[in-house]
Amino acid sequence: MISFELDEDVLAVQETVRKFAESELREGMREAETAGGVSDAIVTRYRELGLSTLELPEQHGGLDLGMITKVIVEEELAFGDAGMAAAIDRGGLAAYALLELGTDAQKKQHLTEGQNGTVAFWEPGQRQSLGDPETTVTEDGGGFRINGKKCLVSNAGLVDWYVVFGTVDSSRGWEGVRALLVPKDAPGLTIGEPDEKVGLWALRTATLTLEDVHVPKENLLSGSASVREGAERLMNRVDLVNAARSVGLARAAYEYSVGYAQERQAFGSPIAHHQAVAFMLADMSILVDSARVMLWQAAFLVDKGENARKEVAQALVQANTVTSKITIDAVQVLGGAGFIRDYPVEKWMRDARALSLLSGTDEAQNLLIADAIMAA
Repeated sequence: MISFELDEDVLAVQETVRKFAESELREGMREAETAGGVSDAIVTRYRELGLSTLELPEQHGGLDLGMITKVIVEEELAFGDAGMAAAIDRGGLAAYALLELGTDAQKKQHLTEGQNGTVAFWEPGQRQSLGDPETTVTEDGGGFRINGKKCLVSNAGLVDWYVVFGTVDSSRGWEGVRALLVPKDAPGLTIGEPDEKVGLWALRTATLTLEDVHVPKENLLSGSASVREGAERLMNRVDLVNAARSVGLARAAYEYSVGYAQERQAFGSPIAHHQAVAFMLADMSILVDSARVMLWQAAFLVDKGENARKEVAQALVQANTVTSKITIDAVQVLGGAGFIRDYPVEKWMRDARALSLLSGTDEAQNLLIADAIMAA
């Protein structure tokens, strides 16, 4: 039997996260945006609540609650603030890389409470894909030398180490791709100034430059029989988290629009009673719920261990599309007030655009979906 009813444990986690998001993230979102980052106290509180490891297996220090619980939590966090939700998760991306690509020894060493790492995915001037990195990896005696650049690296400069993808042989495609752990103090590693993005200002991103960076052979993530399959599982997890943040952001804009439309008077009645606005709010409601259903379905398949690349890509594209439309419509509902910083909708519209691009372009996701359709 199919059920959409959450069990008591998940509901308890959801309620805890909702209170944290509303009282600390929503209340502090403008301050974090102005400061370009979140306080250590917020990061500590996030970890104290057990939110940094809840989906990881128990043998690796997690609660083993799965990706469905993770996306529910991320929706609530992003409802508070999407930028802060990404900024406080200083270990999640790296944890996924270790989980899917690392050896048992690497997992034991790094997948612990409070571990601090991130993944360097994208490169300047390239389509956002892990399959064709121009960063080079050269075997050098007992280790590897890395040369290249990685852009839009989340929490760059705030973590202890990076997972860097590079190519040992471009003619071999995925078989020539390697993933390596690079410590923050590695000679030759330079972290650029924080990016000035259209949105998500609370999340620090920057470019990494690697010039003859040497790492020992034990820093090679070699726990997966297939780098491509491991990287695809990694991207499934990352894309689900990003989709969940988009849904949370869309819900925030929708609920705020409803509240504003019920209070704002025009022609003797709340604007929510005017058909044009009422229909817009109805469309917002439909879009939020539809995006969430697709997200949960994709997370369910990932938890089952199935090849869910198509479903995850569909959920991400739908979430990005929904969030873009809803945040623009939220500005429309508020009218002239929508563009003023006294109201949060202008921020959410900017955040929606930034979040969709940090997730990888919809065009790239559509290629994955089309390939899956043609292969069926």
